[in-house]
Amino acid sequence: MLSIPLSPLLLALSPLAVVPPGDMSLLPETVRFAAEAGGTAGIRANVRFLSNDLLEGRSPGTRGGELAAKYLAGRLETLGLQPGGPDGSYYQNVPLVGLKTDFAGSTAAMVAGDEEFPLAWLDEFVGTDLTLAGEASVDAEMVFVGYGIDAPEQGWDDYGDVDVRGKVLLMCVNDPPSDDPAVFGGKGLTYYGRWTYKYEEATRRGAAGAVLIHRDAMAGYGWTVVRNSWGREKPYVDERGNGEHRLPIAAWITEERIGQVLAARGLDVDELIAAAGAPGFRPRPLGVRLRATLRSTVRPLDTPNVLGLLPGGARKDEVVVYSAHYDHLGTTSEMQGDFVYNGSIDNASGCGAVLEVARMFRALPERPARSILFLFVTAEEGGLRGSEYWVANPTVPLAKVAANVNLDSTVVVGEPLDYEPLGYDRSTLKEPMERVARAFGVGLLPDSRPEQGIFYRSDHFSFAKAGIPAVYLKHGTRFADKPDGWGAAESEAYRKDRYHRVTDEFDPSWDFRGTLKTARIAFALGAIVADDPELPAYRPGDEFDRAR
Repeated sequence: MLSIPLSPLLLALSPLAVVPPGDMSLLPETVRFAAEAGGTAGIRANVRFLSNDLLEGRSPGTRGGELAAKYLAGRLETLGLQPGGPDGSYYQNVPLVGLKTDFAGSTAAMVAGDEEFPLAWLDEFVGTDLTLAGEASVDAEMVFVGYGIDAPEQGWDDYGDVDVRGKVLLMCVNDPPSDDPAVFGGKGLTYYGRWTYKYEEATRRGAAGAVLIHRDAMAGYGWTVVRNSWGREKPYVDERGNGEHRLPIAAWITEERIGQVLAARGLDVDELIAAAGAPGFRPRPLGVRLRATLRSTVRPLDTPNVLGLLPGGARKDEVVVYSAHYDHLGTTSEMQGDFVYNGSIDNASGCGAVLEVARMFRALPERPARSILFLFVTAEEGGLRGSEYWVANPTVPLAKVAANVNLDSTVVVGEPLDYEPLGYDRSTLKEPMERVARAFGVGLLPDSRPEQGIFYRSDHFSFAKAGIPAVYLKHGTRFADKPDGWGAAESEAYRKDRYHRVTDEFDPSWDFRGTLKTARIAFALGAIVADDPELPAYRPGDEFDRAR
């Protein structure tokens, strides 16, 4: 939703959007009744508590994170849901380690010819040691590998026959630019464009390190987001000792700083990026070395997923999974002023919505045919670790998981008139989603920011990769009783001023009608799927079709 906020005058002159009529008769009577049983009071109370300063930003492995997990387990028990954990409790322990780079004790510089360019941690360079060794050193030549992509089905290979073992790879984030949907999704981002893929491919190639060039338009967010996310402890699966290669340094650098380094070698960063987007690109040695020593604190993280189960009826061994992540970024290292990343919208709001969905299911006069699992996952902000762990270690067989409905960063400023349910049109969930939309009188839109790759950035993606039809129920930009452009302006303001900042905190003036509406739509979708004799499936030819 990249847009320029409109002036108050222009907004005031725009016509107000009116709620279109729905047709609730399209839903079973029991589903209509249960949906109306929901309300905003419970959502408000849950969001307020989960984003309280006392929970210290709910970072995994902290007291605040543990309090959040216990609170959610208590709410599931109060709602009368059975424990969904593997040991008969409401918890599934997720064995992770926390890795925090000691920036004061670490050094990094790039050497171009006879000139050395020290790199200022956090302000222009961030990095982490994926070997989890506690200390790692790199002194290696840098090679520019374009977008760092090897996609045979696209006829694209940024590596060719060049051996990059032992090299530090400099690369662009995102996909090569295209307007053709058949070429890397056109304007939409594919997984090849995600920074996680870049590091994975560099690891497979035996590189000594990988450094991503940060450009706001290509990353989809400013440097502040990178700094805030990478400047703190991050969770990882502990894979030490398995003998596999890991990157001693996975890093980001600002476009300005790498531009200064490359200029010393007579290179222009804009020209390099432009060349990387053209077919036939070949890796290019830069005549630059990265010299870095990373010191890190590594500790085991005690952090759980939280699970509650509503057993079903005739097909109770099959489940519909609702998910929301309860973790956020914790606290800042400065510990002064407002130092808590409360994560009220991201994602106390999604947790509040899923709890409300659970309340609606409990209001059904009869249990649905399939069971319903309510899954609050940990460590999403660190790379979808909690949902990935559940998919790798499911509490029910994956073949019995009918679908996933994921709620992340719901709307707290009014009633949306349309939704962008990411992933719904990839599978047979399209038909029930359209039916629910008609019932509630809302429009269904394609992803308004496909270039940001939001589909790959929340927990539904973990399910999709395993071949489980998944939907991220994201709201659109038109709102009831608001002029055209108002929703887009609000979305842009959130992205710029609140997202992954300490300013994402609870506001008593928030209007939770939109969160409630989202919960009702999510409930109705899952209720229909739960009673459908057929298991949902990805459409033939979809990238996730064969995973299951």
